[in-house]
Amino acid sequence: MHRIGTYVIIGILAVATFSGISSSRLFAGPCAHPIPYRVGDIDSRFGVSTSTVKELLADAEEVWETPVDRELFVYDSEADFVIDFEFDHRQQTTDTVRSYEDTLTDLEASHSEIINAYQSASNEYESRLNSYETQLNAYEADLEAYNQTVRDWNQQGGAPENERDDLIAEQERLRDELNRLETQQDDLEILRRQVNDLADRGNTVAAEYNETASTFTERFGSPREFSQAIFTGDKMTVYQFEDQSDLRLALTHELGHALGVGHVSSSDSVMYYLMEDQPLENISLTAEDQEALYNVCEIDA
Repeated sequence: MHRIGTYVIIGILAVATFSGISSSRLFAGPCAHPIPYRVGDIDSRFGVSTSTVKELLADAEEVWETPVDRELFVYDSEADFVIDFEFDHRQQTTDTVRSYEDTLTDLEASHSEIINAYQSASNEYESRLNSYETQLNAYEADLEAYNQTVRDWNQQGGAPENERDDLIAEQERLRDELNRLETQQDDLEILRRQVNDLADRGNTVAAEYNETASTFTERFGSPREFSQAIFTGDKMTVYQFEDQSDLRLALTHELGHALGVGHVSSSDSVMYYLMEDQPLENISLTAEDQEALYNVCEIDA
């Protein structure tokens, strides 16, 4: 997946108390009891359903639960720990970036299609033009030979009857050949205009692509840092994601914070503070992530 800018995953490990759940359960031995949570408000502009978020959260849970072989989270529609999706400039920026990328992809595909069509038409034009010129040269040579024969017979006072018949037949053949060549010339002109039209269209699309790419680079070319999601003890707020894989990783990261796991140093780890080298598919804890989890759960590695 192409990522524009740098998205910071911020986890604020603020000690807070859930109703009916002590803070010590969250941050001192959370593995002893599963943490109840629920999905709260999801702004419709994110374009993701509650059921999809639940599925992604189930995946995120499994990432943490598998290494310790126990249930660490449980979905509870009455839980105080709520996960909300708040739409603001962060997701708006991501949507704008995605729109630019989609436009550039479409323009690139269109340009490629036009170039292929141009190359095909241009090759056909060149081939047909070469054939036309060869036939035209042959016609002009035959016409000159016919005219010379007529001049020669005229100088002799006229051709005999059998020669006149041959000359008349040759004249008809040359007339037919001229008509055929004129038709080819008209067809070649149509094809030439098509080739030029494709060239103009290709240049127009290329100019549009370059202009869009330039604007895109000016607006989004420099690295940007902003929080994808924040965990504040009794609430997780999601602000931005590019797609479901990206969201799954962000949720997995924040559930780590809910367990009390802090940031780690390796860029491929789930609990690294940036989305950088982590795989978006088949997310799993690195050895560093697992060590941090074992420490929180007070489990010997």
